Amino acid sequence: MFLNKKKNKLRLKYPGGVEGKIARTSVSRTVRISLSVITLSLIIISGLTLAGLYSFNGALNLLVKETIPQIVLDASNASKFDNLLIETERLAAASSESSRRIAYKRIQQNSIDIRTKFSNEVTVFEELNNELIILERVLADLNQLIARKIKINEQSKIKVLSLFELMKDVVTFKNDSNSHQITEADRNANY
Repeated sequence: MFLNKKKNKLRLKYPGGVEGKIARTSVSRTVRISLSVITLSLIIISGLTLAGLYSFNGALNLLVKETIPQIVLDASNASKFDNLLIETERLAAASSESSRRIAYKRIQQNSIDIRTKFSNEVTVFEELNNELIILERVLADLNQLIARKIKINEQSKIKVLSLFELMKDVVTFKNDSNSHQITEADRNANY
C-alpha cells in the first residue's frame, strides 16, 4: 500500500492496480459479517426465549390443572379436620346432656365425611382409616366421661340444694327453739 499525492487528495494505492475497491469491500464485508452475527445472535436469543416461554407455559398449565385443585382439596380437608377439632372442644366443654349429644353427633358426622372424602385415595385411606378408628375410640371414651361428668354435676347440684334445704331447716328450727326459750324466760320473769 503506497500513498499517492495527486491534486491534494490522498488515495490508497494497492499492489495490483486496484485503488480503494478492496477497502470498500472489506468494510462492507465487515458490516455484513457483523450484521449476520447480530442477526444470528438475535435468532439464538429468540429461540432460547421461546423455549423458556414454552417451559414456563407448561409449568403454568401444571400449576393451574393439578397444583391449585390439590391445594383447594387440601384446604377442604383441613377444614374437615378443623371442624372435628372444634366439635371435640364443644364435647369437652358440654355442660348439659343435650349439648353433649349434639357435639358427639357432629363428631361422628365429621368422621364419616372424612372417611368418605379419602375413600378414593387407597394409600392415604388405609393409614387415615386406622388413625380415625383410634380417634373415634378415644372420642367415644371422652363422650362417656363427659356423660359421667354431667351426671355427677347434676347429682352434686341436687345434693347442694338438699344441703341448703337442710341448713334452712336447721336455721328455722334453731330460730324456733330460741324464740320458744325466750317466751318461756319471759313467762318465768313475769311470775
